[in-house]
Amino acid sequence: MIEKQEGKDWIKVFDDKDWSTIFHWERSGISYSKSSITWQIPSNMTAGKYRIRHFGYYKNGWNGKIYPYVGVSNVFHVISQVK
Repeated sequence: MIEKQEGKDWIKVFDDKDWSTIFHWERSGISYSKSSITWQIPSNMTAGKYRIRHFGYYKNGWNGKIYPYVGVSNVFHVISQVK
């Protein structure tokens, strides 16, 4: 999901059902995989501080159990486009 900082809070502005967010997954070797999320920033996006946050699950290769995880990007700035 894409979140925008509003004061001290992070507010969801897009999630994985939006066309501007793209989730990439690929197998990396026998026991690993890689995932990444990209956001095609709409041209009318409000300037501010944003981050990408992802909630997922992984399967432990030793015991077969499934565990949740959360990934969060660094904060990045969106600026207004000059016209």
